[in-house]
Parts: sequence; C-alpha cells; structure tokens
Amino acid sequence: MDQKTPLHHKAQQIAQERGFHIRKKIYEAWEPGRPIPRNIIYLGTWQDKPAAFKIYDERRLSDEPLALQAWLQHSTSTQLIAPALYDFAIASPHAGWLIMEELPTPGGFFASPLSVEARERFLQLYQWYRVEFPKQPTRQLSLAEKLPAAEYHQYRIYRWFEQAVHAEEARRLRHQPTLLSETEFPLLFRRAMAIIGKLFAGRAMVWSHGHFKPKELYHDETRDRYYLTDFAHVKMYPEGYELGFMVWADYLMSGDWRLPYAEWALPVRSWRRRLVRVAIGLGLREPAELIRGSLIERSLGTILADIVAREQPIEQQKKHLALLMQLLTELVTDIR
Repeated sequence: MDQKTPLHHKAQQIAQERGFHIRKKIYEAWEPGRPIPRNIIYLGTWQDKPAAFKIYDERRLSDEPLALQAWLQHSTSTQLIAPALYDFAIASPHAGWLIMEELPTPGGFFASPLSVEARERFLQLYQWYRVEFPKQPTRQLSLAEKLPAAEYHQYRIYRWFEQAVHAEEARRLRHQPTLLSETEFPLLFRRAMAIIGKLFAGRAMVWSHGHFKPKELYHDETRDRYYLTDFAHVKMYPEGYELGFMVWADYLMSGDWRLPYAEWALPVRSWRRRLVRVAIGLGLREPAELIRGSLIERSLGTILADIVAREQPIEQQKKHLALLMQLLTELVTDIR
C-alpha cells in the first residue's frame, strides 16, 4: 500500500526531529482490519552514517528497542551479531521507534524453503544464538508469560480459534462455503489440544528471540558474519517452540501448496528428524515427543490463524488447508 496513514506521518515527524534523513522506504507490514501498518522501515542516514529507521504500532506487546539493546549488551559473539542501536523511544507497550545500523552490502537473508546445506548452516547459527542469548528475562514478564508451558500454548491457540470462528461466521453470512468441517475438525482439534496439554506439562518456559527464522538472518558477505534481526517478538515461550517455529517459517508457510501431500510432506518429515537431533544436543528431555508437540502447535496455528482466519485466493486456501489438515492428523495419530 502507498497510502499515507497517521503512522507514516508520525515517522516523518520523528525522523525530522531526530535528524534521520530518509532515503527510501524498504518495508511495510499490515494486519487485517487495522487502518495503519503495524510497522514501517526506512533507509537513510543518521549523523552521517548509513542507518535504518523502524517505527511500529503493534496489537501485540512489544519492546523491540530494549530487547535489541539487551542482546547487544549480553552477546560476545563476533560471528552472530545484531544491528547497532543508535537511538530509540518507547511510546507505549505497543508502539515505539528505533534507529539502527543499516545492514552492510553485499549480503542477503536466507531464502525459504532452505536447501539441506543452508538448513545446516541455519541450525548452526541457532545453536550459537542459544549460547549468546540472555538466559533470564530482561524485563518484567506479562501475565501470559507466567503461565505454565502447556497453558501458554493453549491460551494462544484458543485466541487463534476465536479468530477462525469469526472468519467462518463471516463467510456464512456472505453465503460462502466455510472451510472447516463442522464434524471432523472439532474432534481433531480436541485431540490435538489434549496432546499439547500432555506433552508440554512440566516443560520449561524459555526466554527467546521468538522469531528465529530464515528471513531474520542476514549474511554479511564481506566479513562472513551474520546479523540476527527483528527483536519485536522477544518473550517467554515453551521449550521447543522455536524448533517448531522454524518449520512453520521455512516450509509450512512457504512450501508449494500445489504438490500432492506425499511429496509436500517430505521436507516436514526431514525437518522433524533433524530437529530431534537438535533437541538432543540441547539436552531437552523426550526430544521426539517435544518436536511432535511443537509441530502440532504450529500446524494448529497455521490452520486457524494463517489460513482460515484470513482471506486468500480460494483455490490456494482450500489446497493449503487440506495439506495442513492431513499433516495435523498424521501428527496427532503419530504416523511417521
């Protein structure tokens, strides 16, 4: 969208006040049903240095500048770093802005779906990140973050369930076919939620970046080092969440939905086997069941929030949903 919203005008005002000279806009993210973007990123100069300016106004809680600052103060890595933070302000628990280092060129982000070779590099970076990331929260936790792991997953999934219910009822009012079976899906949903409750009972909550995915890791080709970006999602998550999230970001959302299930599911199974080894290396108990539970959570989230709760071309929506439903059934019944 090229329309100018209050957030665009606020960005121009702050940039002028703080001496950031805008060169161009490089990114803008919107949420359905909101009249403003949730964030905008510009490139330009600040104090004669190449810099990036990000302004955000999120529905979710976010203290991105402080989370980035905490990483910069805690990490000692020279191979996995983050953009330097030059200036920032937090206006509310949902809104703020930051001026930071512009990512160097030449370079680029990982592209999904990852090749086997790229996936191994990505997982090596993940293990470096877990060593360098703060082990304890760097701010006071929200009420949701204080929930036990199983209840935290259930709390989030029921929010997505509500979004899907509203979207289905809107389709019904428009005299359009609904997407979820009214007989089969509730049964599968209840089974999946029961398994999540069982597999995450007693699991730890872990202070995490929360968005460790290919599109957030940038390779500086000149110095052969990597930048971890986007600290807007830093919070407590159940252990194993980030491992399932990798599959969601790399393949569940990016895989070719036109493929037959037998072919489409092969990379998911490959990820699953590889992540069990990662979980073993991290010393996590019952690693195979942990990865299974994390993929059930991600499959439910994809079905409810990313497919059913959104408007997409109907052919893509139906085929993508059919693939995810078959995957969820496979995970729930534990067919490998």
